[in-house]
Formats: sequence, C-alpha cells, structure tokens
Amino acid sequence: MNAPESALSRLALAAAARGLRTLLPGQALSLAVARPGELVVERGTAWVTFDVPARGRPGAPLGDLVLAAGARLPLARGQRLVIEPIARAGAAPQPLVFGWRPP
Repeated sequence: MNAPESALSRLALAAAARGLRTLLPGQALSLAVARPGELVVERGTAWVTFDVPARGRPGAPLGDLVLAAGARLPLARGQRLVIEPIARAGAAPQPLVFGWRPP
C-alpha cells in the first residue's frame, strides 16, 4: 500500500469511528430524510441537489447548493437529496466527509 492509500485508510477509519460517511470523487449518495436533523460537512466540498421541498415547508430549498467544510444544513422529514463531492475551482478533487446530527 502506498502512502496516499494509507493516509486515506486512516482518515476513513477515524471518520467511521465518529459516525461520519466518506464519499470519494465520482461517488454520489441519495438520501431520503426520515427524521429532522442537520447534515454537517466535516471535510471537502459537497454539491447537494434537492428534488422536493420538505413536507409542510413550501419554502424549503429546491435545486442545488454548494457546501464547504464546516457548513451545516438543517433538513426536515420528507426532504430528498443527492450529495456528492466536488472540487473547488483550481483544486484537485477531494473526498467528502460528512455526518448527521439530530436536532
């Protein structure tokens, strides 16, 4: 195993121990929010696409958002979204590490 793989493995293990998920460049994850909470971007930059607003919240976001490390996105039950890592302008693609926090 070369050095970058070792570093990524250590990061992935540390993230998993804290209840975080990691998406590599080129991966995407569809989420259907079952209970209210907050999506927290720990590392990397996320591209979030909503397909329907939250039930009972007609003003909830639709479309695309870009969230940098440290961003928190409150989500309501019933929202559906896709999250994937994107590269910042001029930067190499990086893994996206994010977590979920209950309200």
